[in-house]
Amino acid sequence: ALKDCDEFLQFYMFTGVTKFSKVSIFSDLNQLTDISLDDEYSGICGISQQELEDTMTANGVIILKDEFVQISDDLLLLGREDITEGEGRADPTTLVNPNPAFFLIVADHQPVEFVKKNIMFGTDLQVSGHTHAGQLFPLKWLYALIGGYVYGDYAYEDAIMNVSAGACGWRMPLRTDAHCNFEIITLEPAQPQQ
Repeated sequence: ALKDCDEFLQFYMFTGVTKFSKVSIFSDLNQLTDISLDDEYSGICGISQQELEDTMTANGVIILKDEFVQISDDLLLLGREDITEGEGRADPTTLVNPNPAFFLIVADHQPVEFVKKNIMFGTDLQVSGHTHAGQLFPLKWLYALIGGYVYGDYAYEDAIMNVSAGACGWRMPLRTDAHCNFEIITLEPAQPQQ
C-alpha cells in the first residue's frame, strides 16, 4: 500500500522497525534514512549519547575515557576516548601509565593510533573495531592497500592489536566482506619462573 503512494510521500517515520524486507529497488521506499542514531534527531527518536552513558553508569558499567583502571595484581586497562571526539580525546603524552610493569590492554574504538600513539603507553594488547572488516567489497582491500588495519591481529614490536569485525554493520544491514562477530580473548597469568 505504501509503494502505491510513492509520489505523494515526502517524509515517513517508522517506529519499532528493525529490518525491511521485500523493498523494491525501483521504489522510492528503498531510499530510507535511519535517523535513530543521529544526535540531531535524538530528541524525537533514538537515544542521545548522554542518555546512553547515564543508563550504562546507572547499571554498573564503568565508561573509561582516556583513563587507566587496574583489573588485577598485574593487569591494567586503558580505555581511550573515541578519536572522533577531537579535542575531547587526551593527547597521549598527557596520559601516564601508572605501572609500566603490568600487562596493559588498550581499548580504542578505531585502530588508527596503534603504532603512532598508543604504543607509547607500553601497550601489550590493543582491542579495536570500527572498520567492520571492510563490510562492503572492496573496502577491506582498499583499507589494506593504504596501510589501514581492517580485521585480525597485527603485531608491532612487542605489542599485538586485535581488530574485530564488529557485532553489526554500519548504517545498513548488509555485509559482503566479513560476518559479524564477537572476539573472545582469554588472558592467562604467566607461569611463575622456577
